[in-house]
Amino acid sequence: MGFSNIKKIGMGTVCLILTVSFTGEMHVNAASLKTAGVSSAIELNASGLRANQLLAKATLNRDDREAKQKEKSSADSDLVMANIRSSLSIRVSPDINAEKTGILYKDNGGRILERKNGWTKLQSGNVVGWAKDTNLLFGDSARKLADEVGVDVVTVQTDALRVREAADENAKTLGLLVRGDQYDILKPAKDGWIAIDYENETGYVQASFVESTFRIDAGETVAEINQREEEEKKAIEQAKKEKAALAEKIQEEARAKDAALAKAKKARELATAAEKKAQEKKAQEAKRQEAEAASEAASAESAASVDGGATEGTKEAAPAQDESAAADVQA
Repeated sequence: MGFSNIKKIGMGTVCLILTVSFTGEMHVNAASLKTAGVSSAIELNASGLRANQLLAKATLNRDDREAKQKEKSSADSDLVMANIRSSLSIRVSPDINAEKTGILYKDNGGRILERKNGWTKLQSGNVVGWAKDTNLLFGDSARKLADEVGVDVVTVQTDALRVREAADENAKTLGLLVRGDQYDILKPAKDGWIAIDYENETGYVQASFVESTFRIDAGETVAEINQREEEEKKAIEQAKKEKAALAEKIQEEARAKDAALAKAKKARELATAAEKKAQEKKAQEAKRQEAEAASEAASAESAASVDGGATEGTKEAAPAQDESAAADVQA
């Protein structure tokens, strides 16, 4: 550090231009400089300012990482997973005979609220209650299972968000999402885009408009179970009605088809009978005409025979007369 120059500004005023170069952190207390009646100016060169900015940024990044790590560690320490094959009853108090408030299923998880006497009070979705530690996983075991069964999801944070065919604002739009919609992540964020599972297709959304979270399936309260079972019952009844209606429709169509086939068959039979009758009539007419022709021919032949006999008689009578005339002459 040193004085680079001294400039005189106006009458009786001296300004000290102090140039400082450094690569580390520097703190300056201007009030401690003994410059009564003299104004002091401190100029930081570019390299010193850049170093200070980098140091500040590194400090912030470290603090941010530490905060995130602390948050993750806290979340890991609070994590609890169901260690069961089918279902686990959650009760209002740490007692096997206590009233049931809900159920956790295989691979469900939650957050630890309290632990005592081999029991853990937890929250999983809307379920809050107690479960025996022997049916739960904690710590690294819980985290390992959660990583295996959990999924990364995005939640839409804007009123309307386009899902695109590719990670490009000009790509084809596959659909439109609304605030609160959740979709599974297929690929993590890259270049400001996240790949999601959109209706069994790979779609892309802008990362700045969604919130990424890690989701583990939660349990159900008794009320939720009852509601779900009631809805399932109604759905089954509706399915039965639709099935019966479909069966009736199929039978009706079959009956209509059979009727149409029978009608067509009857029409063919009538047509065949009419054709047969026409052919018989035609044959009879032909026979009649043939008989008439034969009769006419026979009549004509008979008439011809009669005419022929008369002519022969005349011819026979003529020679007799001639012979008689000859006899007269001889006499």
